[in-house]
Amino acid sequence: MEQYKLNRLNILFEKVVSDEANLVEQHELSRLYREFIDDGRDKIKPLSISRCFNKASVG
Repeated sequence: MEQYKLNRLNILFEKVVSDEANLVEQHELSRLYREFIDDGRDKIKPLSISRCFNKASVG
């Protein structure tokens, strides 16, 4: 994540904590936070799950 976005994230976080952020700033913080969390993560790849059912014989 770019440094200016990290700085903006920090500023917005401080405003929200001090209850001084407006609704637009709160949404911007949410978007930046999601970007921060996802930064460097690989895209989620669909899983292929194969199920094997074993029949147990009783007797």
